[in-house]
This record gives sequence, C-alpha cells and structure tokens, in this order.
Amino acid sequence: GDALLDEALTALRTSGGLDLGRVADVYGAERSEAARRGAQEAIGLGLAVVDDDVLRLTDPEGFLFSNFALAGIFAELGEEDGS
Repeated sequence: GDALLDEALTALRTSGGLDLGRVADVYGAERSEAARRGAQEAIGLGLAVVDDDVLRLTDPEGFLFSNFALAGIFAELGEEDGS
C-alpha cells in the first residue's frame, strides 16, 4: 500500500488535518501538490479548507461527506503514484 494514502486517510478524519508541508518534506512536493489538487472540488463545495498549509475537512459538512472529499484526493495521489 501507499504510506501517504494511509496517512492522508487517518489525518483527514481528525480535526488536526493533513500537514501539506510535512507531506512535501517526506513524500515530495509533487505529492503535496497532488493532494492539494485533489482537494479543490471539496474546497469549492465547502467540505475542506487549506489553512497554514494544513488540509482539513470542515466540521460538520466535510466529515459527513468525507468519502466524497477524500475520493478526489485519493484519485490525484493515485495518479501521481503511477497506479
């Protein structure tokens, strides 16, 4: 499996969110940008926000629709990974 996908899944289901700066440091800037791209639709719908380089689901809407919000992120990260 992909460690970043596992980390994203866990982090985004908490109020702490996913630190995109840490993602860039650990997995590379491309993966961080892919996560950001994948979140754009969720952000546009008010289901997620990026604040201080941390991607978070909004409460309660983002958590209620977390599978939808995560789907776009996972799609982008999967493409970056070549799978």
